[in-house]
Amino acid sequence: MYKGIIFDLDGTLVDSLDDLTSSLNVAMAKAGLAPRSRDEVRLMIGNGMTLLVRRAIQGHAVSTEMADRVKESLEADYNLHCIDRTRPYAGIDGLLAQLRRAGTRIAVLSNKPDAFAASIVAALFPERPFALVRGQLPGGPTKPDPRAALEILGAWGLDAAEAAIVGDSAVDIETARNAGMAALGAAWGFRDRLELESAGATAVFDSPGELTDWLAALGRTTLG
Repeated sequence: MYKGIIFDLDGTLVDSLDDLTSSLNVAMAKAGLAPRSRDEVRLMIGNGMTLLVRRAIQGHAVSTEMADRVKESLEADYNLHCIDRTRPYAGIDGLLAQLRRAGTRIAVLSNKPDAFAASIVAALFPERPFALVRGQLPGGPTKPDPRAALEILGAWGLDAAEAAIVGDSAVDIETARNAGMAALGAAWGFRDRLELESAGATAVFDSPGELTDWLAALGRTTLG
């Protein structure tokens, strides 16, 4: 059993696709740009707000200043609406409860700006099960850079071999591999099993319940 598990947020713990798509399209409309579909936005999420905007405006003749305004509008609208329809995936509460019972340390590491990550976790997980919640800090690294993940392990006093990262995209799998940690793929999220397996996931799961059962079996094997 792992002593520590770091979770991605969007597409792993919570389904935030509707709110992100809505806020992005509010920003696109203000700039006079065509909206992006939910399925398009699904594939744009994962590397932070700046890259989300760059991907959304790709193909448009947009200046740097306009791109910056789109990002500002996106963040302003999202600040007001980030939990309108965002909810934990079915089975996440059971997964987290099992990890707490097992004494496993758990944290959140997101490429979402830190303030958004903190507010979403506080609103949707009011019992505050996570020891640490870390989003992107100004000037700080973003996944797949492993530094933030390794800082979390350092705060826990754990080695990389004692921990895992759970995430729904190649970015999360690459982060885990770069940190020397196990990489557990969340195929219930925004990307598919093929992306996770191609990125080198240690194991891939179709639902939080499946991951819960796998971790329970792993714990019995480790203890036995």
